[in-house]
Amino acid sequence: MSETSWASRGLSVEEAAQMLSVTPKTVNERIRRGYGEDWKPIDNLLPEPDGVRIFVRGHGFSFYDQVELDAVENGGSADINARWRVRPLDRDSLRLLESSGLGDGPWKGGRLRRVHTIRTTSFRRADLGRSMRLCHPDDISTILKLTRPAAPKQTEEPMTIRNDDPTSPIESGGIFDDKPFYRIGKLPPYVFAVINEMRAKARRAGLDVIDLGMGNPDGATPKVVIQKLVEASKDKRNHRYSMSKGIPKLREEICKRYKANYDVDLDPETEAIATMGAKDALAHLLFAAIGPEDKVVMPDPAYPIHQWGASMAEGRQCALPMPSPAEFLNRLEDEYKKPGPKPKMILVSFPHNPTTQVVDRDFFETLVALAHRHGTMILHDFAYADLCFDGYKAPSILEVPGAKEVAVEIFSMSKSYNMAGWRVGFCLGNKKMINGLARIKSYLDYGMFQPIQIASIIALRECEADVKQICDNYKVRRDVLVDGLHKAGWMVEPPRATMFLWAKIPERYAWAGSLEFAKLTLEKALVAVSPGIGFGAEGEGYVRFSLIENEQRMRQATRGIKKLLAD
Repeated sequence: MSETSWASRGLSVEEAAQMLSVTPKTVNERIRRGYGEDWKPIDNLLPEPDGVRIFVRGHGFSFYDQVELDAVENGGSADINARWRVRPLDRDSLRLLESSGLGDGPWKGGRLRRVHTIRTTSFRRADLGRSMRLCHPDDISTILKLTRPAAPKQTEEPMTIRNDDPTSPIESGGIFDDKPFYRIGKLPPYVFAVINEMRAKARRAGLDVIDLGMGNPDGATPKVVIQKLVEASKDKRNHRYSMSKGIPKLREEICKRYKANYDVDLDPETEAIATMGAKDALAHLLFAAIGPEDKVVMPDPAYPIHQWGASMAEGRQCALPMPSPAEFLNRLEDEYKKPGPKPKMILVSFPHNPTTQVVDRDFFETLVALAHRHGTMILHDFAYADLCFDGYKAPSILEVPGAKEVAVEIFSMSKSYNMAGWRVGFCLGNKKMINGLARIKSYLDYGMFQPIQIASIIALRECEADVKQICDNYKVRRDVLVDGLHKAGWMVEPPRATMFLWAKIPERYAWAGSLEFAKLTLEKALVAVSPGIGFGAEGEGYVRFSLIENEQRMRQATRGIKKLLAD
């Protein structure tokens, strides 16, 4: 770990988790990763023959589990023994070495004592074939003195520190030091990099890894769209700079689609702008509308740019747990009741990535009413508008009367038309927000390559049948994946929308956390999935499957997972 890391600064696990916007469980996972995989065997940690067996509060343990552990130490508890497979002979090894030179706190002055506050884990899992060792930051010095592992190889992006205290700004790095640049220092480590590197390493070794991680459509763009792109590219007039807000015919066509699909009237001059994909619209709108310390509310879990775009724009992200859309609304209403600044913007996306949750129009009616009452902007990312199954149709927020007075909606052609690499999106709705985005973009770009815009007009005008076929293909893949996981004993819920499946980790592996489980599925089943923790603290305990492989590959993936779960 670097000198600027939270471990060397002595933060508590809760403080570290808050800084990194992860759960305490993930903090402990990162400590273990940070000090290397090859720890000494558990029996060598202490000179005593019993070794040491210690557990962490917060890593799969509640307060009541802690009480049970105390009972184990004081005489036994059948429940905790059954859950964690702690043998009776292990009871005497529930202890932690502490001495006067190993930090402050209740341990200072002690030599070796039995403890009731248990803050690190170290136990072997037969199903993994190795030990899991996680530790509390306050005990790092103890564990280091006991193990002294070799310095780890740099296999992922260095961990960076977020600083949410406005009175203590982050010091910007320079070209001759190892500090991150100002905005880079605000970002968390890229959790998905761990899985990406493992996948790449496995493929270099000749292994057939099925990648269900990134939501990257594998289908072809409709032929008529490609033909128009080729035709328009041959006209040299289309090789010049275009318009940063999109050519008029393209904006007119997206407005016609909204009228046809949602009965929403939009002015293509003042209420619509074409963007280089949804991220372009979202990030630059946040830059335009959000100022220092403006509060931006979004669900947790969420697509990473939804959470971190606010921080990059100098705003203050406020991620509210979303076990359900209704509960998110309840928490949002509570947020308005708190003292201090009220939310400046609400950033939502339904159908939802990664959880696949869906809403009906009444959800947006409540949201719009709240925004009107408190003068809050709404940004709705509608990326999966057309990927709906089983008779469900996703509503547009702009259908709600009064929505255009407070809201904009981002629509992307990436998923609906298999045009992810084309980078074509739109922002539609509130005139002031659209104008702000247009002003920002006028300083940054000259719009998309004009032949892409012309071809996109054809897609919007002529390819609704292709959109339906693309949706049907995802439904077939969803059904194959769900059926295969059910046969493997993993009882997942079939999503009603999106190109994903959000799955709670099987109970047998819940202790491991989402990142460790994703690593396990890649290592043992040769299937890459996205760990839920990469989408926010509330994503812990889940993984996300992307429906980006054909049915044959989906079946192959579920066979590998079935074998993993059966071992």
